[in-house]
Amino acid sequence: MSFITNFIDFFHAVALATHLGISPQKDKSVLFFESTRKTKTVHCPECDSAVNIYENDQVRLKDIPTWIDIPQECSFFIHRYICTKCKKTFSEEIPFKYPGTRITYRAANWIKGLLREKVSISAIQRITGIHWDTIRKVQGEIMDIAIKEREQELSDEGYKPRILAVDEFALHKGHSYATCVMDLETGDILWVGKGRALKDFAKFFEEISADTLSAVIAVAMDMNASYNKLVTKRLPKSQIVYDRFHSNLNMDEMFLALFD
Repeated sequence: MSFITNFIDFFHAVALATHLGISPQKDKSVLFFESTRKTKTVHCPECDSAVNIYENDQVRLKDIPTWIDIPQECSFFIHRYICTKCKKTFSEEIPFKYPGTRITYRAANWIKGLLREKVSISAIQRITGIHWDTIRKVQGEIMDIAIKEREQELSDEGYKPRILAVDEFALHKGHSYATCVMDLETGDILWVGKGRALKDFAKFFEEISADTLSAVIAVAMDMNASYNKLVTKRLPKSQIVYDRFHSNLNMDEMFLALFD
């Protein structure tokens, strides 16, 4: 039961872990905390005046499961305060709460570890009982950090791509599209933008500096794409390379046409 000790060690100054139990529906384990924070130690975040307890509240956070196949929940009984001067109302903060979610920091860090090991979102959802959207949010934060770190690494190296590829892909089962530009030598995604029209692809050259693209010698694309004219205009020293799939497809169609 070391996880309970860890909670108490971290939260002993402001709360008391009262008991651990299984929910009446026997579908989750619940660890209960009750606030013991003294009202006289709390001040209004707006005017720093004294406050009174306005009402009591309960906040539930998903945590790391304690038992196999039984989701873990932490239930916090906290206070809501009202300022004696400006009348602002606010809730007692929960140090365990991962920002913008209904999970604990421990659960968020565990999810990050599983994602880094390439465990699927659906599998993590089954293991933890945590909502798909919450896991997606944590995944998005991991990706944002990784992208910033990679951008900084490339910037420090004076990175300039040489061979690019541009292609479109469906976002929602063919109802909407996006355009992607990647470095074929490193595999880095350089840019993604909504839409697949020529004006959408033009944003790539607006957002990526001409100096960064000054070393480009070739750009691969579909034969049926309308991007070649824009690439020729913006990267006049580069060569257009059409992908093998479309080249072979067009050749097959030409041969078949000879026998019609």
